[in-house]
Amino acid sequence: MPALAVANQMGLSEIPPELKDLNIMERHLISKCIPFAKIIPLPKGRQNLIRGNVVCVPSEIEQTVDALPRLRSESQVMRIKLKRKLCYKGHQLFQTVTWSKLIHALHKLKQIHPQYQNVTIRDEPLLCDPTLNDDDDDDENDNISMDDDDYDEADLMQVDSCEREALCESGREQDVDMVSCDGEEAERLQNEHPEQNDEENDEGQESSLPNGGYALESCLQPLDIGEEMLAFNDNVYCVAPAEGNNPVSFFRTPKLEAMAFPVQFPTGQNTLDEQRRIKVTPSTYFKSRLFNVDDRFARDTNYLFFAQFVTEIHLAKSSMTVQLRKGKTQTKDGR
Repeated sequence: MPALAVANQMGLSEIPPELKDLNIMERHLISKCIPFAKIIPLPKGRQNLIRGNVVCVPSEIEQTVDALPRLRSESQVMRIKLKRKLCYKGHQLFQTVTWSKLIHALHKLKQIHPQYQNVTIRDEPLLCDPTLNDDDDDDENDNISMDDDDYDEADLMQVDSCEREALCESGREQDVDMVSCDGEEAERLQNEHPEQNDEENDEGQESSLPNGGYALESCLQPLDIGEEMLAFNDNVYCVAPAEGNNPVSFFRTPKLEAMAFPVQFPTGQNTLDEQRRIKVTPSTYFKSRLFNVDDRFARDTNYLFFAQFVTEIHLAKSSMTVQLRKGKTQTKDGR
């Protein structure tokens, strides 16, 4: 049997519909272990560089989800900043999150993922929006007060039509006066100075453009202008799911890969530390995942760096073991 065969615990489970459309922020919020990497810009080309190793820190899903506000409508979204610590000014990620997608994904993982069986999701209606009853009462009172007053719909329609006709007539009279007064003079000036009129038209077109008609260089603009505009609003929620927790080891924590990437492993099976009849090295395992016909791993940059650093750590530990075997326990002078 080949080492990379499906029968050797290398198969992949189908991703449920609740987990397919999650963005990077939503995936981090439902992960029980978050992979962090210190990314800094280079001085000349301003390209990003990873300094140090990628570390996996346990995340407190229940506390994070309970701290987020509940939304009434499923179409509403909220802006969230992911930080290492809440006291930091900078952030790791900044994206919009759909509350309904987040809750549906957690409920689905609680059903099929063995590592999420003990996760408690508090999503009661009263907890989601405690002021919902008060708003309903206010709406009912407003409706009652409106119903108490007697209004005649015919009178309202007549008043509305009269106001519209008056506005239309005043606008037409003003346009006619402007044309009659300035029409002859404008035509005479246009015939005397045609070049000046062309320059004024060009200046008018340039002034209608943003920034006085000058094109902005792309390197001076942010990559996502929408996210940049959202950053100036006050309705931004900051979360630090891994604050206060220590990083865990890659090879000493069972099912770490399934907890860090629940979208890729919805059932938590067939990970790197799975018991197999034919042993598979980390480099061979990650090559099979990244070059698989299913591109769920190749599309995730976090998984790519995770695989790189796990492979490097495994190679370093293997070489250290070989050096210890070749070394001597005593020196030449007997110490």
